[in-house]
Amino acid sequence: MTISFQAPIGIYDSGLGGLSVVRQIQRLLPQESILYLADTARVPYGGRSAEEIKGFSLQILDYFAAQGVKLVLCACNTSSVLILPEHQVYQGIPVLGLAQAGVQLTAARQRVALLATEATVRSGGYVSLVQQASPETEILPWPCPDFVPLVESGDWHSPAAQAVVDRQLAALRQQSFEAVLLGCSHYPYLGPLIQQALGPLPLLDPAETLAQQTAEYLLQNHALAPEGHRQDRFETTGDPVSFAPLAARALNQPVSFAPLAARALKQPVSVSQIQLPESLLPAAV
Repeated sequence: MTISFQAPIGIYDSGLGGLSVVRQIQRLLPQESILYLADTARVPYGGRSAEEIKGFSLQILDYFAAQGVKLVLCACNTSSVLILPEHQVYQGIPVLGLAQAGVQLTAARQRVALLATEATVRSGGYVSLVQQASPETEILPWPCPDFVPLVESGDWHSPAAQAVVDRQLAALRQQSFEAVLLGCSHYPYLGPLIQQALGPLPLLDPAETLAQQTAEYLLQNHALAPEGHRQDRFETTGDPVSFAPLAARALNQPVSFAPLAARALKQPVSVSQIQLPESLLPAAV
């Protein structure tokens, strides 16, 4: 397909987690425009059903298609496990997933602990992806339902946060494994706490790998943006006032979020009813 090289890259997640991917894209591809959508009205995804998460994901993909993005990065592991590979191309737009990038990090390892949301573990999709790519690698899936709410609260370093992480991983410490795969984009924010709980094991973060895959794809398809045309947009389905300061911490730079109007998604989002200017809404949804 023909890709408009000046169009933005669409990146989405349920909240703060996907900003770890944004950070890597900004580092590796500083000329690229980004349209980031944080679905904070419905965070966390991890405790929801597979059908709910698929529905949310397809709503966001529809929105990105209406906004004319040239590429979509699914920066939510749970979502990428559930909607890919069925939607590797959506309405003509290529879609790359964080979980698929994470699979590459398990190659040549014998036993890897997978820290993930309940929905990701329940689906079995991440384990299947690894088994297909690296049959010799054994994956030990470990649900961490308290991690995403902890990150979204902004408590990433406190003794109380360490206690939550220690409690969630206490039984895992009794297992034997050689590396830890961070199977949710929120979890890198808790990296030092996870390291403290589990010891000096490698923490595998797929965000950098996904950024590298993005660069390779755009290069191969002659779709790299030129210098000097970058225009980023950050949107949230929830409250932008409370979310923006946490996002600024995550990116280590000032950032402002626009509220995404409920009518911009096919099914209404009840939490945010603030309307964007017409120029920022898709022509037909």
